[in-house]
Amino acid sequence: MFGDNAFDSSVDCVVCKAQEMKKCRPEERVPHRPHHDLCVENKVTLGQGQISNQQRDINNQQKCLQKLCSTPLGENKKASGKFATREAADAFFSPQQSEKRELVSPSATMATQEKREDINFRHAVSILTFGPSFQEKHKNKGAPLAILAHATVARKHVVSLKESGTISKHFDGITMTVPAAQDGSVSPCCESTAGQKLLLVDLIKV
Repeated sequence: MFGDNAFDSSVDCVVCKAQEMKKCRPEERVPHRPHHDLCVENKVTLGQGQISNQQRDINNQQKCLQKLCSTPLGENKKASGKFATREAADAFFSPQQSEKRELVSPSATMATQEKREDINFRHAVSILTFGPSFQEKHKNKGAPLAILAHATVARKHVVSLKESGTISKHFDGITMTVPAAQDGSVSPCCESTAGQKLLLVDLIKV
């Protein structure tokens, strides 16, 4: 394939070559040395050439698996009903009890809604922008990474929520303006998007 001659153990392996010649000339001396690395008679490489320690460990593991799979099971290891007790069957087939849901008061619902509405967009956007997985996912996108992160946060915490008034709180019609940092934190990547506008192209929600 690469312009070289194919390996021939009877020619290229010194040990195999000497063994072949000894058949015709009994006085021929066979050297006491390992077979060539590419020779199948080599007990270590098995004809695979120079192998790494990792490949050698894999070969040893394959030998162990072959030995394990070729050995028949003993009588004490064959399938039995030792653990198939009546108690185990009842525990497995017994109906699962559904979890009881606690009733949430209207005040707690309003507090949760206010907490969701007061989300710190800049903090959430900063975490996404500098996240390796988010950068890898959007590395071929044309929009700035911070804009994509802000759109992701807006979709998750504003658009996807079913509470009434959530969209109108953050959107002016179909437009949402990227806010500036309110907690005094400064992130150059995020601050460069302050004042930019996102459009919500969903007339049903709007």
